[in-house]
Amino acid sequence: MKTKEESLARARGLFNIAITPFADDGRIDLAGFTQNLEHMLELGYDGLLTGGTYGESPAMDTPEGVSIETDADLARYLLHDAGVAVVPGTAFGMASYLRLAHAVPGSRLQEACERIVAACLRLA
Repeated sequence: MKTKEESLARARGLFNIAITPFADDGRIDLAGFTQNLEHMLELGYDGLLTGGTYGESPAMDTPEGVSIETDADLARYLLHDAGVAVVPGTAFGMASYLRLAHAVPGSRLQEACERIVAACLRLA
């Protein structure tokens, strides 16, 4: 565990937690989730925390054969399944978080977020 000062020095930017909305049938509400993510990106956040940060993870499952237990597992899954590279939080002293660094036009960032959403939906 890093000290508070070390962790704060590594955390850069403003992050927000995305709520994962569910439909009546228990599946993730893709339209609602996409709307939440787009709204937060429009507000200018540097990163988004998704996938159970509000405690929804017990209601989520993974595709057969996929085991996601750590932030590194999720980063690997997103790279292989969605083709989007994220940085696992353990790389910057904040296990269970991901960092999405972007230096691309907004349209490419939106496409990446849509691919992350689609990959996460396959986990439900």
